[in-house]
Amino acid sequence: QDVTVALAGEGGDENFGGYEKYHTELIENRVRRYVPQPVLRSLHGICSGFDHPLMRKAATLSGSASIDPALAFYATNTFISDAALSELLAPAVKHDCLGYDPWEHTTRHWDKVRDADHVTRMLYTDLKTYLPGDILVKVDRMSMAHSLEVRAPILDYRVVEFAATLRSDWKIRGNNKKYLLKKCFSRILPDHILNRRKHGFTVPLASWFRNELRELGQQHVLNPQVMGNYFSMQRLAEIWQEHLARKRDHGTLLWTLLVFALWHEQYIGD
Repeated sequence: QDVTVALAGEGGDENFGGYEKYHTELIENRVRRYVPQPVLRSLHGICSGFDHPLMRKAATLSGSASIDPALAFYATNTFISDAALSELLAPAVKHDCLGYDPWEHTTRHWDKVRDADHVTRMLYTDLKTYLPGDILVKVDRMSMAHSLEVRAPILDYRVVEFAATLRSDWKIRGNNKKYLLKKCFSRILPDHILNRRKHGFTVPLASWFRNELRELGQQHVLNPQVMGNYFSMQRLAEIWQEHLARKRDHGTLLWTLLVFALWHEQYIGD
């Protein structure tokens, strides 16, 4: 009620290497560099057959390290794999989408900085895709909905240009992310703030679909009159049951499907 302008920290992670995924990707890139591809593919095939969380992580690591770095980074930024999406889409939709490659949105930016190191390519790609297409969208929508002006000083073009000139080891150094940014503010902010665990703006989608949104989700996600035109109803039912049985966390996918179903029913109809 009393604040009309607020400051936000958007851009800190993308400019100075703050996301955990960057550290994970660097590990994958080292594995990609030193472990032969046939070994990685074999390991991925073996680990994919197990449902244990540790084996799933090993399968993800070996699978990502066995493919092109640009495609691996694209996979990191998605919540459903191309193979899983292919299983989910109805045959007619897959036919209509022939020639469309969602990974191109990532790789075209990745390739623009082909001479840069791995960290720089990740940050540049996120600055061009994830930041404007996801992070800033949330800030803009929620602030405008409440007549609040939000400014992101770290996205001042002079800060962005300066960050682009820095060596990557000034951004990510070992396990330390946003290395230089933290150094700059070490005299102002206490240690427990600088080095606390990162908290994302996540919502409990997994729990919602097993509880509060269970009835709504089942009513709309499993509605054959709408969803049957676009998706395999058998696969939708399997995803729904896997989630309820806690075999898989499909929270983000189910949320996306629910929003699509509600949008379709409101603007196109049954």
